[in-house]
Amino acid sequence: MIPAATSDFIQARHKRAFIITRVKRANGDGTRTVRPR
Repeated sequence: MIPAATSDFIQARHKRAFIITRVKRANGDGTRTVRPR
C-alpha cells in the first residue's frame, strides 16, 4: 500500500512537471528556463 503522504508527494511532483511543460511550451524553446521549487 502507498502511504497518503507518498501519494500526495507524487501528485505534487506530477502537477509541478505539468506546469513546467506548459511553461516550456509557452516559451517556445526546449530550454529549462523556469523551474519552480
